[in-house]
Amino acid sequence: MPHAVYESQAAAMDDGLTVVQSFEQLVELAYTLQVHPWLTVRPDLQWIARPDASKTRSSIWAAGLVFNASV
Repeated sequence: MPHAVYESQAAAMDDGLTVVQSFEQLVELAYTLQVHPWLTVRPDLQWIARPDASKTRSSIWAAGLVFNASV
């Protein structure tokens, strides 16, 4: 399993660790709608910047829809 540390930590250690300076960013928007007393609908929209902390992959959008019925 590869390890990731900050540059300042890596400079203090010399044991072959890989320095990783990357990140993934996520913004999510969701709202629950009460359609009936027994039914809710929850739309969900996500924007993911730098998926997998990749510098080469472009941002992606993901959408979902959840139905919840209670009896």
